Amino acid sequence: MRRWEPDHPLRNHPRSLRGSIGRGGRRAHLGGVVAKREPAWVPRSFLENPADFGSVGSPTHRPPADIVEAGQLAASLAQHSAALVVKAHRDAGLTVRELAERVGGSEDYLSGMLTGRYPAGYDDLARWAIATRDLSVLPVVDALEPLTPDDSRR
Repeated sequence: MRRWEPDHPLRNHPRSLRGSIGRGGRRAHLGGVVAKREPAWVPRSFLENPADFGSVGSPTHRPPADIVEAGQLAASLAQHSAALVVKAHRDAGLTVRELAERVGGSEDYLSGMLTGRYPAGYDDLARWAIATRDLSVLPVVDALEPLTPDDSRR
């Protein structure tokens, strides 16, 4: 059991959020109550039509406002490309439940990442590649121009 120190109430408190945040920071234990937490950014929010995430080959996306959004857009597009590959495997018979079992996650959370409601990390994409035995799940960036914010283009 952890020792509680009053000079660090959030970091060391037995019921603190630190150490009790669930997979990907989606759920936090607050005094015995599980509360859903929203992601810091939503990958599909960059698309003109968010429903296209993971289902349309070349969706239209809005340009990033700054360098932080440029990084998020790059991650969003990589996640979208990976979701398209997983969709092809799903069309061939792989279910979300089977994939969730293979990658060791919940079906709802995986579905949220495949539709862009939750961000997926590189580790998630690597597990998708291993579970589908398809290396094309992993991202390849072939141009920086679409990711560059307007104010930093030269």
